[in-house]
Amino acid sequence: DMPATVYLTTLRCAHPRPIFRLICSYMLWKARGKTVDATKLIGTPTTFDLRDARRRNDALNAVVDVTAREQLDMDGTDQLAARLGRLLGVDYEDLARRRLLTIMTPGEVAELSAAGVDFQLHTHSHATPRDPACFAREIVRNREVIEGITRHRATHFCYPSGVYHPEFLSWLSEQHVVSATTCNPGRASGRTNPLLLPRFVDVTGVPPVEFEGWISGAASLISRNRFHADTAY
Repeated sequence: DMPATVYLTTLRCAHPRPIFRLICSYMLWKARGKTVDATKLIGTPTTFDLRDARRRNDALNAVVDVTAREQLDMDGTDQLAARLGRLLGVDYEDLARRRLLTIMTPGEVAELSAAGVDFQLHTHSHATPRDPACFAREIVRNREVIEGITRHRATHFCYPSGVYHPEFLSWLSEQHVVSATTCNPGRASGRTNPLLLPRFVDVTGVPPVEFEGWISGAASLISRNRFHADTAY
C-alpha cells in the first residue's frame, strides 16, 4: 500500500454538487468548436467563441465575473452553471448526477480515512483571505469538519491554488499547522521552510518525459521556471 494524503476543502462536503469553476471550464471544453451568443447569460452583449483554449478561458472568466458581480451563493452559482449548460447544449444535471468534479461526501471521506488515507487542511471554502481573523476561521472550520469525520488530527496544510503571502506563515503557526505545501516546483531538503514546501504538480499538459524527470530527481537540477506547471482551471 502506498501512503496518500488528501488536502480537503470542506465547504462543499455536505453539498455534493459540481465545483462551479471546474464544471464551467469542463462544459466550455465539451462545447469546443462552437460560437454562441451569451448576452442573456452575461448581462452584456457577449459572444463566446469556443474554438481555441484561450478564448474558452476568456468565456470562463466572463462567467466567473457574473458570480462576483451578482454575489451569488452556492445555489446561485449552481443555477448559473445549469444555465451555461443549456446555452452550450451540455446536460449539466447529468454531469451533477454522475458526480463529476465534486468534493467527496463525509461518508466517502470516512470510508477512505478508515482505509488509511490521511486527510489534511486546505481551508474550508478554498480561500486564503489576507485578514488574519478570516484566515484563522478558514483553518479552524476546515479542521473541525475534517477531524469530526476522520477522528484524526489535521496539522498539515496545502495552499489553495498555491496562493500564499509572507504573513500566512505566522498565521499558520498560530493555528498549530506544522507543514504547508505550495505549488512551487522543486524538491524539499533539510533547509526548506516546512511552511513553504515545494512540490511537482502533475497536470494533463505535462509530457511523460517531464514527469519522469521529476520522479527521478533530475528535473530539480534544471531551472525551476521551465517546470512550473500551469494550475489554472
